[in-house]
Amino acid sequence: MRFNSTGKYRLVLLFFSLLSAGLAFYATWPWGAGLSSDAVRNLSVSVNLLGGKGFFDFGDSPFVWWPPLYPVLLAFLAWVTRLDAFQVGWLLNILLGGMNVWLAGLIFERVFMEKRILAYLFTVFVAFSLPLIKIAANIASDPLFITLVLS
Repeated sequence: MRFNSTGKYRLVLLFFSLLSAGLAFYATWPWGAGLSSDAVRNLSVSVNLLGGKGFFDFGDSPFVWWPPLYPVLLAFLAWVTRLDAFQVGWLLNILLGGMNVWLAGLIFERVFMEKRILAYLFTVFVAFSLPLIKIAANIASDPLFITLVLS
């Protein structure tokens, strides 16, 4: 099986995407994903959606000041996989972190078509980016937002 330069780059890109997701998973393995107040609110709304209570947060306040996509996605994936909403958020953000490396790498491939070494270099920078790994290691809507922007 022979690879052209695009095939080789995509294989390397896949490796670095999986490596970045693995780093986020390794960083969160002992204690789980990080939680902020927004994460607690999103998780509580997803749990309330699963329980049939609707768009209400942990304090029974209507969930009207935040975008609903992320808690709806968490609730849907928790319902499909039968996992806890926390576990779904944790794994989803790790996968989205790897996906963000993949999508950024595809952009670098197009931008640096003539100088492929720069595409490799910038992909490595993104894959080992500490802020990107920190974002993927927390339950937040940021990785989903970055994925949608890169798409």
